[in-house]
This record gives sequence, C-alpha cells and structure tokens, in this order.
Amino acid sequence: MGDTKACRVYHGGAPAMLDATAHCPHAGSTGGTACGTLADVYCSQLAAVCGTQATAAECAKIAPVYPVGMHTDTTGNSIYCRLYHLRAGVALNDLTTHCPHTSPHGGGACGLYPDNFCQIVFAACSGTMNPYATMAECLTYAKAYTEGAILTDTALSTLACRMYHARVALALPAAHCAHTGPDGGGACGDKCDAFCDLQKFTCTTQNWPTVAACRTACLAWTAGTTGATSGNTFACRSYHLGVALTTNAATTHCPHTGPSGGSVCVDTAASTQTAGSEKLFALFVMIIFIFI
Repeated sequence: MGDTKACRVYHGGAPAMLDATAHCPHAGSTGGTACGTLADVYCSQLAAVCGTQATAAECAKIAPVYPVGMHTDTTGNSIYCRLYHLRAGVALNDLTTHCPHTSPHGGGACGLYPDNFCQIVFAACSGTMNPYATMAECLTYAKAYTEGAILTDTALSTLACRMYHARVALALPAAHCAHTGPDGGGACGDKCDAFCDLQKFTCTTQNWPTVAACRTACLAWTAGTTGATSGNTFACRSYHLGVALTTNAATTHCPHTGPSGGSVCVDTAASTQTAGSEKLFALFVMIIFIFI
C-alpha cells in the first residue's frame, strides 16, 4: 500500500503473475487505489512534474473533493483529467502546454473556471465563512463574473481575483473567504464594482446607461441593512439583484436595481409624499366633477 515505487514493484511482481487483472492496475501510474489514493497520486505527481501549479498544502485540501472522473478523461473537472495532462506533459516533453491543465483552475481544459472556482470555495470555506448558500448559487454567480486574468488578478472585480483568494483561503479561510463572494469582500474591487458588473450581466433590459453611471449612483446610495427589500439603499438593490440572478426572475426584480428603483428601492418618505400628492390630486378632480 501507499503511493510509492516499492508498492508498485510489489504488485507488479509475484502477485501480478498470479492475478494480472487484479494487480497490474496497482503497478501503474495511478496506483489502482491500492498504491495510494488518486488524490495522493495526483498530488505527488503534480509536485514532481508541475510543482509551480499548486503547493502541497493546497493540493492536499483540494484533491480529495475533485470528482474522480473516468480513466479516459482528457477534459472535465476531474482528477483523471489532471493525471492525463501530467502524463502528456512528460510524454510529449511539453510541460508549458500541459502543466496549466493540471492545476486547481484546470487551465481551460480540466473543467470550466466557474466549476473549479466553486469546488475550491467549498473546500476552503465552511459554515458562515462561505459567502454562497449552495454550490448552485456559487456557480450562478461565478458564471456572471467577468473572467479576468487567471493567476494575475488579485484586486479587480473578476472571477480570477476571487479564484486567487479562494486558493489562499485554503490556508487562511477567516481572512480570505469573504473575498470570494459576490461583493468581493473589499479585496476584489469594491461593492459598487461588483454590483454594477453583475447588474449589467443580469439585467439586460433594465440597465443603467453605462457601468460608469451605475457606479456613480451606487457610491451615493446609503448602505442600508443587509437583506432589506425596500428603501433607496445599496442593500435593497443588492438584494433584488441577487434574487434576479439566482432565481431567474430578472423581469420582476431587475427594475428594482435600476435608476428608478422600480418603486421599491426608493426613498420611502419621497414615495409616501408622492403617493399623498396623487391622492390629493384625485380628490381635487373628484370635487370638480361633482360641482360640474
């Protein structure tokens, strides 16, 4: 047992001569679940071949939560896909091409960035530290983020920045899990950057004239109470944007995120005054009609 050469030599020796079907897989590069788990094998081979793609500590936390996949995988978010590209990099003497595919972010070959991002977030951030209620919610947001430059974005409102902080969160969850969330946690852009980017993606027919106009207005909004469903606040618009994005209810909720607030995210006092004025006008018209 164990991800070692000695284990493979053992299974490739006398036991294989007695039962090749059972023991030859254990002598192979993946260890056949006897000479190390697939996660162990992936991490040891990653360190030996493409060590710059992830630290040993990162790999140890991420690998166990990857889907195993099929041994024929060359694409998709699985351990077998990453092992394939590890072997291909060596066999073809082309680590430049294949090492990125072995990494936690998959390099565009082993899984889509949103899938890999959410896998890492849920491996790193447990309980209340996780800014996403479910994996499905995380995937919905991840697909809406601007992709950005993987490995280099560490401060912009992009998926790449959130991916960076998700990976750091594997070691330091309390400090970095918040940075993986929809508002960027004050690290991946500011909350207005995130709101306006997501609003543009989600609300294509109730949009601001420009992202810059959205940001200017956003900076002037009162913060409000998280989860508020009414009032001229950032919290109200953020709530309705989240509902529009995650429940496919853009037609109903996007107007509340736009310039007018959709008669919901508006100044309550002003709204009441307007409503009162409308009632007085209606009463005035009724009186005139009676006298006529």
